[in-house]
Amino acid sequence: GTNIPRVTYPVGGGCGALLLEKQSTNQMLYSEQFDNAAWTKGGSNSITANAITSPDGTQNADFLVSTASNTAAKYAYQVIGSTATPTATIYAKAGAVTEMMFYCQGGYGIYFNLTNGAFIAYYGNGASTITSYSSQSMGNGWYRYVMTFNVSVTSCEVYMSVSTNIGGFIANGNGLYVWGAQLEQSSYATSYIKTTSSSVTRIADACYKTGISNLIGQT
Repeated sequence: GTNIPRVTYPVGGGCGALLLEKQSTNQMLYSEQFDNAAWTKGGSNSITANAITSPDGTQNADFLVSTASNTAAKYAYQVIGSTATPTATIYAKAGAVTEMMFYCQGGYGIYFNLTNGAFIAYYGNGASTITSYSSQSMGNGWYRYVMTFNVSVTSCEVYMSVSTNIGGFIANGNGLYVWGAQLEQSSYATSYIKTTSSSVTRIADACYKTGISNLIGQT
């Protein structure tokens, strides 16, 4: 809200700090509701909504589960308008499935180990189109995965994977947990912006105070 400061805290505890960010827009719809029709489910997949507690502390993270034992790609994806040189973010947690391929159409993707957040391998031309990537532990087994691209992309996609084989053999009923999808036209990731039926823009933060020359002087 207006005139209410945002404070960020280190994972694991510690002193808070004022969070000041630029304006940014999350273009992904229903960023926490992967069961919504905006997200296409493929390869014998289903979504169990609100299956587990997410990084925001409420039970609103979804379970992407395979409903068949086969080698068909198992994924959830959402197509959007072309976004130039964007940054994509997803929060994910291992279930019985411990690898994920995070992918953006046009920019390709990365295989990540969900148990420790480690990079496994690039998919497609990811080595040349992904300028930076990272994973950050959010506690309780959750990691925040980020990719920044030097090309335009048109979708955000989450694949179950086994041994860098998209949708490889996954037994019936296994899956992984997902929450907080974000795609923004930015050279780096900003903090999470929740969406539902439309994109959402967070305006730039600003911090200022007058009349404090006795506290902060010229020197």
